Amino acid sequence: MARKRLAQMRVSAPYASKYVDQWEGLLTGPLEEVLRVLGADDENSVALRHSSPFAGVLSEKERMAVLRRQGLLR
Repeated sequence: MARKRLAQMRVSAPYASKYVDQWEGLLTGPLEEVLRVLGADDENSVALRHSSPFAGVLSEKERMAVLRRQGLLR
């Protein structure tokens, strides 16, 4: 789903091509690097998450359940 979303973003949001390129590189590498970016507070990781190919993959209910399991919500 993320790769399909990136292809859509490449067409619909050409201004985000820098981030699309970075996400494509991340998705071809080790899962640990994707997870690092998803949880990191550095400037580039935060910027990448603003153009995340994972938006909409989980339903709101699923997303809230994950956040609760991680202790990020009560």
